Amino acid sequence: MKKSGLWILGVILVVAIIVGLYYSNQAKNNTIKIGVIAPLTGPLAEYGIAFKNGIELSNSENSNPNITYIFEDNKWDSKEAISAYNKLVQIDGVDVVLNWGTPTSEAIAPIVKNTVPFIAITTEPPITNLSQYIIRG
Repeated sequence: MKKSGLWILGVILVVAIIVGLYYSNQAKNNTIKIGVIAPLTGPLAEYGIAFKNGIELSNSENSNPNITYIFEDNKWDSKEAISAYNKLVQIDGVDVVLNWGTPTSEAIAPIVKNTVPFIAITTEPPITNLSQYIIRG
């Protein structure tokens, strides 16, 4: 009798582990990756760091375990911004890219693919004409 009780307990334990692993993998698949491009160094680093700190503060106060932020420095340079965008999309596999600044957003806009939405924090309305996946904030 004791052996059958241990056997049943063992089966229940194995099933519980499998179910736990399944739901753990499901939670990982539902994670949203947000790529953020800002001037964290360079002439406008003060503003880029403030932008990053605001996002991190908001995330710490309203923590959502299903949202991950990946920050990239564009050094307030268009070439660096394009490189950061390509890294976020091709290597990091982000679900959306957010860029702070008009010149860097204008540099990235022509290469925006129809797979990853791009949110441009800019004052220039024509930027949204370059792709249906560009949102101007």
